[in-house]
Amino acid sequence: MKLPISDYVANYYREQGIELTWRQQARLCWTETFLLEDRLKLLNELLMLSDDKKLNEEIQGRIAYEKESLDCFMENENPAIYYIFLPDDKDNGYTECFSKAEAAISYGKAQGKKWKEKFSIEKRYLLDCCSKKLTDKEALIGVNTSLSKYFFSVDGKIQNGWSGECEVSFEQEDAGRFENLFLNIKSPFGLGDIVMGPNWDYPRVVGTDHDCYEKQYERFRNHPYVTLDASDNCIITDYVHTDGECYYDHTIPFKLWRIDSWENKEYWEILQILSNMAKAGISAFTLEYWASEYARHQNEK
Repeated sequence: MKLPISDYVANYYREQGIELTWRQQARLCWTETFLLEDRLKLLNELLMLSDDKKLNEEIQGRIAYEKESLDCFMENENPAIYYIFLPDDKDNGYTECFSKAEAAISYGKAQGKKWKEKFSIEKRYLLDCCSKKLTDKEALIGVNTSLSKYFFSVDGKIQNGWSGECEVSFEQEDAGRFENLFLNIKSPFGLGDIVMGPNWDYPRVVGTDHDCYEKQYERFRNHPYVTLDASDNCIITDYVHTDGECYYDHTIPFKLWRIDSWENKEYWEILQILSNMAKAGISAFTLEYWASEYARHQNEK
């Protein structure tokens, strides 16, 4: 089974002698896979290999829930329930309503070819067909009639979703479950590495070291009010935008790869400067702040 991580990251773990547990592999299968069907396929494959009984029960529960949730979303024999197509760019206010999920998805696929954007479909109740307590005019303000919602790729494949009509048999926010697991291992990238990622327009520079996860784990593991989860497995990546400003992102690194050259020579030189600064322990944003402070003091003279 091939994990949904870059070859660079897989090779790094191999070279470092890092063997991922079944639970860690399950976490990567769940969080690093773009489409729901591929996510569930990988979990099924892992289920055939894993000897971790508790993990296997969690995976089986997740797979069963996702199937039931999707079935609930697609089924609709109630004329008081309808589906809304929502484009990725909600600011344009463009929505259409449908009685069947299939019709809404087909419409979304047609629009996706035109706009080249992902879309979502929301399943809702007609407001005047909700429970009697919602018929009071004051109660109608701010009422949420949404039952479930799924997000789709341009070609109509499900990325993820949520359901309010399908009961969950487990606690989804449980930090001990494989979906939320924090990986307190070495980061695949070190200070100053220049990296590229899928769907990126240009490379970035890594602003955190190899031990950042282990340090973060040690810092918070005994803290009574802080729970680390999958969202905390981020590294800082710095880049310069076309507006000339320096920016940074908190980036999930497992699909990235390290590069040694770039087609745009001018931008490559900028990246090397940022890389050398990172290796020297100099933050581009701290430098930017002090440079602006210096300019301010010079103007006050």
